[in-house]
Amino acid sequence: MSKLKFDRETIEELRKNPNVKRVSESSITYSEEFKEHFVNESAKGVLPTEIFRRCEFDVHKLGEDRIYSSGHRWRRAERRVEGFRDLRKTNSGRPLKRELNLEEENQRLRAENEYLKAEREFLLELERLEREVTRKQRLSRKKNTK
Repeated sequence: MSKLKFDRETIEELRKNPNVKRVSESSITYSEEFKEHFVNESAKGVLPTEIFRRCEFDVHKLGEDRIYSSGHRWRRAERRVEGFRDLRKTNSGRPLKRELNLEEENQRLRAENEYLKAEREFLLELERLEREVTRKQRLSRKKNTK
């Protein structure tokens, strides 16, 4: 979150922008489509401030730090399984107080399954690398003793 606070006029201006989902005095939530557009344009070599400018944002009111940190966060988020989806409500770390409906439960289980698959692949790769290092160490010792 930026230290730069928005005045009422700027908040109203940002609310009118179709690339903004929510805005408060201290934060902006951008649409997933805008985040995707940003990452694609950034990959083509377009500068972050230029992307925001083309999408009708006043880059001076947003501030350079906010623009660059958002871009960095979105490029990192692109590599996640969940993509650009906002996880703040669904992954707060607190247990839910309400019962999940079947669709929500199914979605939660699918996400958990994807996570466990990725974790398993990581552990298998780690195990393979450890075996390879051990094998190379054994071969190196045999060569040194001859």
